Amino acid sequence: MSWNPYKWWKGFKEIGKRLKEKNIEGNMKGEGLTTGGLVIFGVDGKAKYMYKEDTGIPIDEELLLKAVRAVRESQMTTTDSTEL
Repeated sequence: MSWNPYKWWKGFKEIGKRLKEKNIEGNMKGEGLTTGGLVIFGVDGKAKYMYKEDTGIPIDEELLLKAVRAVRESQMTTTDSTEL
């Protein structure tokens, strides 16, 4: 994280541009620092992939799809081997 005011301004401008392109509206309510994320669990109940939101940085959709496919493939392999 940088404390450079120019980098902050530039970052907020980029976020605003992406929000406008996606036609997403917001408000100035709340503290603005709460972030989200995503966890993909396998059939064993263990976390297999985690994405922690970084404000202003879009999720890598290709990486997310690879994680889902990997969990699905391991699930199919586990299911196939236990059925034998």
